[in-house]
Amino acid sequence: MPHVNNGTIVHGEIIDKPCQVRFIKFVPYDTIKCPFVALVCIGVHNHPPPAPERIPSGIKNNLESLIEQAIQQDDVITSRSILSGIKH
Repeated sequence: MPHVNNGTIVHGEIIDKPCQVRFIKFVPYDTIKCPFVALVCIGVHNHPPPAPERIPSGIKNNLESLIEQAIQQDDVITSRSILSGIKH
């Protein structure tokens, strides 16, 4: 997974850490008569939870506001140039 170390893009090592937790899913044959599913987790996770897939709305709103302010202050700047670090 690439990341930046002292301004240089480097590839980190992925450490394989298999999780021993097992999931058992019970799904009824007729989901119309019984519209429920049971999920049983057995074991203890040996890793932190995964990172969120969506940006929290507060952070997203603040970022959008900052981008809009930058564009208003300098009409040459674009969202792409802000994200890529290009200065005009």
